[in-house]
Amino acid sequence: MEEQGRQSGGALVGYLVTTDRSRFDIDRIHELLRSSFYWAANIPRATVETSIENSLPFAVIGAEGLVGFARVITDFATFAYLSDVIIAPDLRGKGLGALLMDTIMNDPRLQNLRRWMLVTSDAHELYRKFGFCEVRKPERFMERVIVNAYGQIQGVVGEPCAGTPIAPAGSITKEAPTWKTHPDRAATITAR
Repeated sequence: MEEQGRQSGGALVGYLVTTDRSRFDIDRIHELLRSSFYWAANIPRATVETSIENSLPFAVIGAEGLVGFARVITDFATFAYLSDVIIAPDLRGKGLGALLMDTIMNDPRLQNLRRWMLVTSDAHELYRKFGFCEVRKPERFMERVIVNAYGQIQGVVGEPCAGTPIAPAGSITKEAPTWKTHPDRAATITAR
């Protein structure tokens, strides 16, 4: 799927949002994530690559190459989790995030899902434009977070849930696990 940038004060002409993985620059996506999110400072490239392979990814491409990225983790029937939304710092505020979100929300494969979720620290207003709001009944939601999963934080940031492991710096493998799907459609995971 591809959507050309639309004229919007001249800012979007020349940009394209695509799900064509052959156009993705994995090294650039890896660098954008590492340089923009504290939690991804030491994320292994293999982890980024595996996350892209196992989700529906979208890239924003311009004459300068890949300038934006997002991925949707979904079953294509009932639920979607929007993750890793990023626009190159020098191009933020020019409408590319809105173009990316508009393309994602209008993708025919993602229509009629019962629930979408995302986590954001600073882009609430952008996501509100696409129908997102704060969780209405937060007491019904739970999470499991491995603090320091990529080994970059020397001290603990925040408090983990009771019983949730805290990974010591450098203790998580730098290679992503591999998945093997068997003929009976069951999947097994092999840690490297």
